Amino acid sequence: MRLMILENKRLRSVMPFDGTIMSVGSSPNCTVQLPDPRISPEQVKFFQDETGAWWMEVLDTTSPTSLNRAIQKGRARLRHADEIELGPFSIRFFAEHKSPEELQRERLAALSRTHGESLPLGAIIKRFDHGLAVHKDQMMEITLLAMKLAQFDVVRDLLPPILRALHRMLSARRAWTGLRHAENADFDWNLGITDQGQPCDRPAYSHIMQSRCLAETQFVCCPETPSAGIKSAMATPLPCAAGNLGMLYVENDSADSPFTEESLDLMSAMACAIAPVAETVIRKATAKRLAVTTTEHTVARATQDAVTPKALPQWNELQIAAYRHMGSARCCDYYDIVQLPDKTCALIVAKVSAEGPAVPRYLAELRSAFRCAALHCDAPHLFARSLNWLLSSGEGKCLIDLATAWIAPVSGKVNFCMAGPGVHIGVILPNGDCRKLDPKRSEPIGRAKNLTLELQSIDLGHGQTAVFATSGIHAAVSSGGETFGLSGLEEALCDALGDAPGQVLSELSTDLTEFLKGGSCPDDVSVVLVRRA
Repeated sequence: MRLMILENKRLRSVMPFDGTIMSVGSSPNCTVQLPDPRISPEQVKFFQDETGAWWMEVLDTTSPTSLNRAIQKGRARLRHADEIELGPFSIRFFAEHKSPEELQRERLAALSRTHGESLPLGAIIKRFDHGLAVHKDQMMEITLLAMKLAQFDVVRDLLPPILRALHRMLSARRAWTGLRHAENADFDWNLGITDQGQPCDRPAYSHIMQSRCLAETQFVCCPETPSAGIKSAMATPLPCAAGNLGMLYVENDSADSPFTEESLDLMSAMACAIAPVAETVIRKATAKRLAVTTTEHTVARATQDAVTPKALPQWNELQIAAYRHMGSARCCDYYDIVQLPDKTCALIVAKVSAEGPAVPRYLAELRSAFRCAALHCDAPHLFARSLNWLLSSGEGKCLIDLATAWIAPVSGKVNFCMAGPGVHIGVILPNGDCRKLDPKRSEPIGRAKNLTLELQSIDLGHGQTAVFATSGIHAAVSSGGETFGLSGLEEALCDALGDAPGQVLSELSTDLTEFLKGGSCPDDVSVVLVRRA
């Protein structure tokens, strides 16, 4: 093996070693002497076991010893190119190889880390304002590529022709590209292919170049890389007015000719020609998706309005009111209140989790199922089981959190069933105290074919108010980042306790609207009050 010894990040010596055990410390008797009073006379020992593996053992923990920047206090196995730090000294450990090519790669890796860089010292780095040297025929091919890409409407369709052009013009073995919205951190679309046209995973070495391309807009070529099996690698950003849309990356095999500065100029020219076209396609696709989403949202709101009761049934023994604040991003809440044939009250408060055009469908199915169950006086848990049987496909395309209750106005008996965490239930007492219930809940409706849906009961006393509220209340956030939550709901309801339920919810609406000025509430907020006279 070999040790590369550095002091204050400067190379001090390179030491070959053929034995099986060696010591490191400040004492002259150590195999490796590090003359510094902060280092123990014998601080670290390296030794080789019977399998040929090398180990490091810390002998004195008074002065810290780090292995790859992690403090070590015992024994640790050493691997090729590991770095041991003792005070101002760094020791690079290299397992010996007979191949000159492997030795060269080791030196590149060590020198790169010595200078605090993740790239080899031989890397060619250019910035956006640097000039390029590209032949006329290459420019013509790049122009034709840009014209071809401009015909696409789907962002993912851009990737295959870009990668094929990289292979054709740069003779790469593997090519990869990632695209994103300029404001995003992660890639929204990515693809890699080999020179044989087969899909491949993202090359590991591209991660090393990503921050340089995306954060610093650097165009990078590594003619010699320290990674085994890779001769050269190049990466360029895709710059546009709003930022970098992504990056291009190519690499070749160890037996291939290295990429050069001319290769980097050609790839940079391709990136600068592709980026505006990709930006236009992404912008058009985003606008199209926004239009579709707006239409879907409008249809969902229209359906939600159609299935929401315009007038609530009345009982002498019960006062009932309902309120909904519409979320800015998602249409997801449903509530309904009906009078059963035996003159009792049936109600449901639900939160539907579905996407796009499926929302109106499930709102309509939920209303139909609930009203059919009410017509036949089915118990709440039986209705929930029937609904789950209708909706559970095993694919989880639609999940429904709900609380459904049958209330006897004369006795105040409330039989109810709950599924999922999306609906809260509580009781406000005549003195203004709030009793939060912790009922048994099954998984959301639609999650599994066989749910354990239990019938539960409470007694609603005279003057008490049952409260049903959806979890959208937790998504209501003020301009200062404060959440309205259940505490804000409880405070608003209890402050107006002496008023009729309708007036209470009217004041809640005022409080919530005032709270959300400059804030956000992406989900619907629905509240149903049932007060027993």
